[in-house]
Amino acid sequence: MIVKNVNGTTVRDDKGNPAIVEHNIAYSMSEPELARYWMPCNDRPYDKALSAMTITVPMGYTATSNGLLNKIDTIDNEFVTFYWENYEPIPSYLMNFAASIFEEYKQIAVVDNDTVPMLHYAWPKDMNGGYFKLIPSMDTHPQMMEVLTDNYGPYPFSRYGTVTVHPFPYGGMEHQTNVTQNRFWIRDNGDGGFVHEMGHHWFGNMITCATWADIWINEGGATFTEAMYFGSV
Repeated sequence: MIVKNVNGTTVRDDKGNPAIVEHNIAYSMSEPELARYWMPCNDRPYDKALSAMTITVPMGYTATSNGLLNKIDTIDNEFVTFYWENYEPIPSYLMNFAASIFEEYKQIAVVDNDTVPMLHYAWPKDMNGGYFKLIPSMDTHPQMMEVLTDNYGPYPFSRYGTVTVHPFPYGGMEHQTNVTQNRFWIRDNGDGGFVHEMGHHWFGNMITCATWADIWINEGGATFTEAMYFGSV
């Protein structure tokens, strides 16, 4: 499903705190079987494929998706095309995109003499503001990656990343290499949700349930990851 909101919309969290939609935004959310509504696909969790997305947005906007960014093209100084390619098998419900006026924040996790690049996107106002603050919120991500790889084995994908969206009717969604997360998570207190979504990259993304009757395995593994992480730090 694609959600689009116009500047100036006010949304409140579960405690009644207001948040303004700072910029136009579009993003996808496809679990369990909604990817078929925005692309032709065999919309079943057992059917994995390699994927690539080419996304064209107005100048000044950024588009993010699964995998690695291969190229950016400018069209007549009016539009920008982003070419994302996912090099690991992925089911349709984990494919995603998001587009808005985003800033980018990069990290690196050093794991067993190897590195895992991390790439995070959020609105410029939310990078290190008074209420929403992506950069301090992401401080623990490299440590999370170290703890999870120590316990679960090598990280199975080319990068890890997040994109913060608003409004979003969920906490987070484990889109492969490009987690979608609620804006209210980036208040420097969301480690439980963050490590849950990271844990899904082993439980659900690398090893994916064959049918939705087995989704408890995905969620059970990610919930166990929370307890395992907090017991290790």
